[in-house]
Amino acid sequence: MYKRVTTFINLVASLHTIMGIANIVIGVTAVSQIKMWTAHSGAPIWSGLFFAVSGITGFLCARKRTSCSITAFMFFCVGSLITTAISIQMLRLGLGEAIPPARNASWNVVIAGLVVTGLEGFVCIVSLFGGCHLAKQVKTDMMQQRREDSPYSIPVTEVTIESGDNFFNLSTI
Repeated sequence: MYKRVTTFINLVASLHTIMGIANIVIGVTAVSQIKMWTAHSGAPIWSGLFFAVSGITGFLCARKRTSCSITAFMFFCVGSLITTAISIQMLRLGLGEAIPPARNASWNVVIAGLVVTGLEGFVCIVSLFGGCHLAKQVKTDMMQQRREDSPYSIPVTEVTIESGDNFFNLSTI
């Protein structure tokens, strides 16, 4: 029953992790190419770390399928989405600094960071939908299991009301 959803969660967790590592590599490249430290050059490093942690919690969520792991995954997806917005703004500032002389290596690194971070934002939104779907399935299964395991559950059978023997006269209503 969970196969499709957990496969989907594993796929987006892989994307989170891959894009996180790519962002870290872009950030290290940006830091190695600059002459003076600025905020935009380090933005891909910390956002990449957050994306990678989001991917790791996604793998945990797909494997465990508990409410705590699902909540942690969705929390990190929302955090990654916020981190994406901040990182895009920081990289946009860096794009303004890199353009005037010519389109040099610094400009290319900033553009690569913007592309990967933008894609990560899209993956975060899609991951949230997958997490909600998995949470709904887990909750439905838990409720069904509780109904079956409850000592107070009474099996409901079909009840028929005969028109002459009923307590309420349905024809007068």
